[in-house]
Amino acid sequence: NNNSTNCAATKTSIAMLTSSNNKRSKAATKNKKKAIEVVTIEDLAECIECKNWDILQAKLQTASAEDAINENEENQLLLLALQHGAPLDIIMELVSIKPILMKQIDPEFQHTALHLACLNMRMWTENHNEEEGAYIISLLASQYA
Repeated sequence: NNNSTNCAATKTSIAMLTSSNNKRSKAATKNKKKAIEVVTIEDLAECIECKNWDILQAKLQTASAEDAINENEENQLLLLALQHGAPLDIIMELVSIKPILMKQIDPEFQHTALHLACLNMRMWTENHNEEEGAYIISLLASQYA
C-alpha cells in the first residue's frame, strides 16, 4: 500500500529530524516557531491523511509550516483535518495559524468546516472525547455569531 509506505517514510523522517535536532542547540525561532525543517502543504496533508497526529503537531510548530499554510490560498488543511477526525490541538493550531480556514467550503460536497465537524462528531466521541468534539463545533460556530 503506497499510503502506508508514505506514512512509514514520514515517521522515519520525523524520528531522524528529532534525533538530529536534539543534538543541536536551540534553533533560531520565528514568532516562537521552531525553524527545524522545510515543511510543505503536501507534507502536512500526508500527515493528516495518515492520521499521524504527533508528527503533524511537530511539523505545525515549524516556521515553514506556518509560512506554507499562510502562503497557500487554496489549502484545504482544516477541512481535511476535520474529515479525518483530527484531535482538538491540531484543529486549534490550524485555526490559530490561519483563522480564515474556518470559512472554507469543501468544493466537492459544499460542506463548511462546521458541517464537517457536526458530521464527524461520532468520530471524535469514539477516538478522542465528546467534549473535544463539542468544543470544535462551538469554535467553528462562533464565526457565524
